[in-house]
Amino acid sequence: VSQAIACASTAEQRDEARYAEMEVARRSGDVERARELAQAFASEDGPVSAGKLRAALLGATMTRDAGDAAAAVSAYRNVMRLAVAAGDVAGPQAGDVYRQAALSLVHLLRESGRRDEADAVAEEAARQLPRFRAVAGE
Repeated sequence: VSQAIACASTAEQRDEARYAEMEVARRSGDVERARELAQAFASEDGPVSAGKLRAALLGATMTRDAGDAAAAVSAYRNVMRLAVAAGDVAGPQAGDVYRQAALSLVHLLRESGRRDEADAVAEEAARQLPRFRAVAGE
C-alpha cells in the first residue's frame, strides 16, 4: 500500500491509497495503527478530499469502538465540520460522510444520556443535509 501512495499521480489517488492503508491495518487487527493513521491524515492541512473525510469518519468510529466516548464525540463533531468545510470539493461523498457522522454522534450522545445535545445535532443535520443533496444534484 505504501508503494501505491508513492506512485499515485493525483491527490485523490494518494488519498484513496492512504485510506486503503488504514483499512488494511484495521482489518489486520492493528487497530491502534489504523487509528493513528486516520487521525494524522484527518488533521493535516490542505484541502478536504473524500478520502480525508472517510479517514476522519473511520478514526471517529474506531475511537468509539475503543470505548473513548468523549474523544469519539469530539471526533464525530470534527468529521461534521470537515464535511461542511469541504463543500462540493469532496463531491457527493461529503454528504454521505456528514450523515453517517451525525447519526453516529446522535446515537452516542443518546447512549450517554445527553438527549438535548443529541436533539440539537439531529436538528443541525436536518438543516445541513439538504445543502449536501443540492450539491450532489439530488
